[in-house]
Amino acid sequence: MNTHLASLDQRYPYLSGASGGIEKLRRLSGDWEIELRVETKNRFAFGLAASYSQGGNTSSLFGHTEYGFDREIVVKPETRIIMPLGLRVYYSVFSRDMFKVYVHGGAGWYMARMKEAYEVNSIYPLGDIYYDNRYWEAKNNASLGIVGGMGLEFRISKRLSFTTELQARALRIDKFHGTVRYETNYGGGLTFGETGTLHFFSVGDYYDIDIPLPGDYFIDAAAGPAAVERNARLDLSGVALRIGLKIGL
Repeated sequence: MNTHLASLDQRYPYLSGASGGIEKLRRLSGDWEIELRVETKNRFAFGLAASYSQGGNTSSLFGHTEYGFDREIVVKPETRIIMPLGLRVYYSVFSRDMFKVYVHGGAGWYMARMKEAYEVNSIYPLGDIYYDNRYWEAKNNASLGIVGGMGLEFRISKRLSFTTELQARALRIDKFHGTVRYETNYGGGLTFGETGTLHFFSVGDYYDIDIPLPGDYFIDAAAGPAAVERNARLDLSGVALRIGLKIGL
């Protein structure tokens, strides 16, 4: 997604007096997680967890063209990740009355949705506005992620503890399936769409994400066919710092 957005920001060098820009999605994001944990007397604990995270933005680029009209490009990307079920195993490596150090590992079932609104408005001197828009949305409902790490637990009271964890996650989601819709009022106006697999491809120095129609890889005839073409994927592997409260029932 960010490779696509960065190349889109550079796709309109002919705009004069340009303002704004197409922004990337933030690499740092937050999410929430709730977990039911059962502890045993032999240092082990087992948990059932669920989590949710969402990220996106709206950015725009505006400028004047050499043909006497203004052009505005608005991009609205969004990602949403839900883990309806995660399984965790914890092992306490050091424990005192008010302090505990533990390691943990587990797996989760992840569901992801990606979408983007790409709107191009051409504004002419007499006030006429012509648009050429694209909206795609795709999802993947069955991806497995692996997590592991270590954590600290500080007991505040008998039933309340503060926890902090350093967690590593391996999760790459691909094979998104969805729909794309094109809308324009050029000529007599037209709206059409398609369903299929979400693709990532390049044409020259431009990178795009789309559900391609036949021949879409030749958007820019001067640049030639796609140099890169594969299923789009969302790589959520990385390291997270997690902070929370543990409430005894």
